[in-house]
Amino acid sequence: MRTSRSALAARPRVPLAVSQGFGCRYHPDQPRADQVRIQDLRFQGMTLTPDSRVRVTANAFLTAGGNGFTALTAGTARVTGIQDRDAPVA
Repeated sequence: MRTSRSALAARPRVPLAVSQGFGCRYHPDQPRADQVRIQDLRFQGMTLTPDSRVRVTANAFLTAGGNGFTALTAGTARVTGIQDRDAPVA
């Protein structure tokens, strides 16, 4: 079952945990429709740009676009293991 965009927009956003050394500046008051709220994105002092290649670790739900994190569906060179639901019994 897919969730509509309006339903996703109505949900409170839950921030994701980030790696040590990661930082950003953003404008939370900028309209969401503009989609570019982050103004400066850095990891260990290096500026990240839209062309930067980074490794992201996330569960299968989020990498499938769950909770509105659709940008994670664009990931390449995926490495997968057991499904999240199977982890407690593994």
